[in-house]
Amino acid sequence: MANDYALTSPVRLAALHKTGLLETPADDRLDGFTRLAAQLLAVPTVLISLVDAKRQCFKSVAGNGDSPSTGWNPLDASFCQDVVGKGVPLVMADARNDPAFADRNTKVRAYAGVPLITEDGHILGALCAFDESPRDWSGRDVEVLTALATAVMSEIQRRIASRAAHDTQLRLIAERTL
Repeated sequence: MANDYALTSPVRLAALHKTGLLETPADDRLDGFTRLAAQLLAVPTVLISLVDAKRQCFKSVAGNGDSPSTGWNPLDASFCQDVVGKGVPLVMADARNDPAFADRNTKVRAYAGVPLITEDGHILGALCAFDESPRDWSGRDVEVLTALATAVMSEIQRRIASRAAHDTQLRLIAERTL
């Protein structure tokens, strides 16, 4: 089960909101990472999930027609909350056979998720792959997700820095104007 404090930590939530990604539309660069992961892992669904205290934002989804859509979703059946709450990858071949997760009331059976961690150590969410059928995940599968999670976080960190530079520039222009 997820660590509730880790999910609700004000510092983690501030880092999440600092990204500016929660209320923005779909993004081609992030979509490229999820599409690549889906192809490399040959799995029906891969997503970037940004986890708030009580809900999650599917920022990017690659998958078949049965995959969830981007946007806000409840946390109650989510396995991503466990990745964020524990801060480590979560890999399950069949969630229905795992007593800790069998009651989640979800179609997801096979799940592999790795945390999305900022340079400051804050866990924003998870890059995860899942299937409605049981699946044995290989070490290579987890390595692929981990490498792509690092790439996703590099892109997010670049955006945070760009946004901060833009805000500083606006502040300087405002000060000169006054």
